Amino acid sequence: MKKMNKTHYALNGHYSVLRDDVPKEDLKMNFYVDHKKGSGYESVSLINLRKADYCEKWDHEQMVFPAIKKSINETNYPCPPKKGHYALINYIPDTSKIPPGMPEGLYRLTFEFFDKEEIVGGYKIYADVTEEAKVD
Repeated sequence: MKKMNKTHYALNGHYSVLRDDVPKEDLKMNFYVDHKKGSGYESVSLINLRKADYCEKWDHEQMVFPAIKKSINETNYPCPPKKGHYALINYIPDTSKIPPGMPEGLYRLTFEFFDKEEIVGGYKIYADVTEEAKVD
């Protein structure tokens, strides 16, 4: 994490794609969000994709992927991605895409990637959602 200004941090990191032998039509993803409640997490029904076509989401989804695409150090990042080493540079989620009325609190965002039914990768992001103060 890198502090960009008084209110925003950016995520920077490296990742490797170790396989590029999964056919486009077999590459699936789960993307779901859980809200911290007490000592556990509760599913948020607003965002709950299961076994979705990854490349279709990569090409057309408008909530999460556009900001990720802008932060990857590869200008023509294909879907499915090619084997290689990549960097995420100064990734800041687009907070304008957070649904209105989403409760403040701690959230866990889970991304899982599949070759048909076999999990082949994934990651989790933890975030603290707070109300933005607007100054006119």
